[in-house]
Amino acid sequence: MKISSLYGRLFAPWVLCRVLAKLGNNVRIAGLFTIRGGKNVEIGNDFFAGPDFYLSTNSNAKVTIGDAVMLGPGVMILGGNHDYAYSKAHMRFNQQVDASARDIVISNGSWIGARAVILSGANVGEGSVIGACSVVNKEVPPYCVAAGNNLKIIKPRFENIVDLEACLENTESTYSVKDILEQYEKHGFVLK
Repeated sequence: MKISSLYGRLFAPWVLCRVLAKLGNNVRIAGLFTIRGGKNVEIGNDFFAGPDFYLSTNSNAKVTIGDAVMLGPGVMILGGNHDYAYSKAHMRFNQQVDASARDIVISNGSWIGARAVILSGANVGEGSVIGACSVVNKEVPPYCVAAGNNLKIIKPRFENIVDLEACLENTESTYSVKDILEQYEKHGFVLK
C-alpha cells in the first residue's frame, strides 16, 4: 500500500474523527487538508475529498455534508463571514464571530468540481454536480448541474424520466420523481 493511500484512508480519517462533530465510514482525503471550526461540521459515509481541501466555519454556521459526496481538488467550504461594518480597527483585527453566517448543506451524492468555493447559505441538492471554479452561495435543486462565478442552474442531470427514476431507486433517494420534476419546473426544465 502506498504512503498516500495510507494517509488518505487511515491517517486523515483518524484526525478528522477527533476534530469533527460527526464523521461517517469510508472517508478518504487524497492529500493535505485544513479544517477550522470542526465541532460544527458533520460528514457522512463514503466521503472523498481531493488534495488541498479547505473547510472553515464558525459557531454560527453549521456545515453538513451527506453520504457519497465527492469533492475535487482545492475545494473550499467557508461557513463564516466577516462583518465589513466593523469600525474599531482594520478588518484584519476583527475577532468577533459573524452572527449573520448561515448553515451550509451539501446533500447526498453531490459532486463538487475542482476549486469550487462553497459559501455561507449554500444548499447543494441531492445528486447535484457543481462545475469547477464555481462559487455557490444559494440553493441548487436536486439532480441538477450548476456552474459559474455567478452560479447558474444549467440543466437537469438526466435527459429523461426513466434515467431519473432509475437513479432515485438505485440510490434509495427520499425524493420521488414527482418531487424532482416540480423542482425542475421551477427552473424551466422539462424531462421527456
